[in-house]
Amino acid sequence: MITLPTALPSGLHPANGRPDLLYVVLFSLPDCPYCVAVREAYLPALLHDPRFAERVRIREVSIGSTRQLIDFDGTKTSHAEVARRLRVKFAPTVLFLDASGQPRAEALLGGDSVGLYGGYLDKRVTQALAAIPAARSRAPPRGHASGRLEFVVAGVEPGHDGGLILRKPAGLELVPETHAAPRQR
Repeated sequence: MITLPTALPSGLHPANGRPDLLYVVLFSLPDCPYCVAVREAYLPALLHDPRFAERVRIREVSIGSTRQLIDFDGTKTSHAEVARRLRVKFAPTVLFLDASGQPRAEALLGGDSVGLYGGYLDKRVTQALAAIPAARSRAPPRGHASGRLEFVVAGVEPGHDGGLILRKPAGLELVPETHAAPRQR
């Protein structure tokens, strides 16, 4: 079993200036059980999925926090200011932003109470990546899996790769979770 961090990285500044990246940003509040579920059960699955692993970066912003982060334009700002600017008032909220901080799919509001959240998340990520033109040319070949989880450390200098690669333990098989679409009646 891979142990995940209790908080995701928060820096929003694009890694190495790649315009084809999608930032899946969880906006959370302390002591929010639905936020914990999204952070630990659903978002890591995106990094295991070969369709998304190379192009998706996951970040977390605490709605009311005064902690500083690096925003998409490279400036320092607070978590609360980013939430205010993007009009996020509810937790959990997941936004799907391109490398310039523009929304590329409808926000995903609230937590999972009936087991369909993974399907909704997958659909939004797919829509957002399709809306980023450069992503199509940089997509990994179908069926390609990197076998790694990458969490970029907040506050790195622009242009430097401050990534932390968590290697899969020997003998552990990573199987992407699949989600069936709801049946039509």
